[in-house]
Amino acid sequence: MNIQNKKKIALVLSGGGIKAAAYHIGVCLALKEKGFIFSGGSKEWVQQKFTNPGSLSKDKHLSKPVIKLYVGSSAGAFIASVLASGKSIESLITAFQVGFGNSPFYNLPQEDRIKPVGYRHIFNLNSKRILSWFPETLLQKPLLTGGLEVLFKRGFKLNGIFNTNGIERYLRKYVLDENEFARLGVELYIVATQ
Repeated sequence: MNIQNKKKIALVLSGGGIKAAAYHIGVCLALKEKGFIFSGGSKEWVQQKFTNPGSLSKDKHLSKPVIKLYVGSSAGAFIASVLASGKSIESLITAFQVGFGNSPFYNLPQEDRIKPVGYRHIFNLNSKRILSWFPETLLQKPLLTGGLEVLFKRGFKLNGIFNTNGIERYLRKYVLDENEFARLGVELYIVATQ
């Protein structure tokens, strides 16, 4: 079966935190080694790079399979968003390495680099939500009659100790040119649930 004859080639990435992100990055490197091209960026950029007859990139990539559809959930959504924005997998690896205090493996030109990703982006404390339930919980009558059990049940109804605000700010400020998937030259789908 010839994969190039397929209508679309999609990269689908699951969740699973930092472990999943590392796995997905490894898979992307293996796909790249096998000749896959990760398309991404604005509509104008993708159209210029992959459809203009005189484009050097078009001639160079003519026989290689091009990924133009990205689907991701959680950590996979982060990786998919970076790739759909037109950033290279090497720039993402470098952002993680530098963000976690290591020397970069790739020597990338300045225009291909993205801001280092640090723990503050990934583990953004859900402090407002954590602090907001406490006084309200203490004032409710069942707490006084239910003891610690009720306190823990109400306290653990939080949507989590961490939230995604840090990652969202990082993507908006350093990765995505616009906050609208429709402006991308590729398809990006993010799977979400509560």
